[in-house]
Amino acid sequence: MLLSMNITVTEIFMKTYDYRGSVIKEGNKTTSIAYVQCACGCLASRMSSNSDKYKCSWCKRTYMLGKEIYR
Repeated sequence: MLLSMNITVTEIFMKTYDYRGSVIKEGNKTTSIAYVQCACGCLASRMSSNSDKYKCSWCKRTYMLGKEIYR
């Protein structure tokens, strides 16, 4: 049975990246987040342009920006 893993990015403090691949510094609220660092070491990309959901194409983990966890 394959389990879907949903993780909240802000609760585990993973690195966030802009569209150029540069790390976004903590506290920067103006830069749009394009990628988040996945637990497997790859970068999870945004699932759609107006979403706060990110998915790793390698391990299929999904991440959500914010304080709520979706399962």
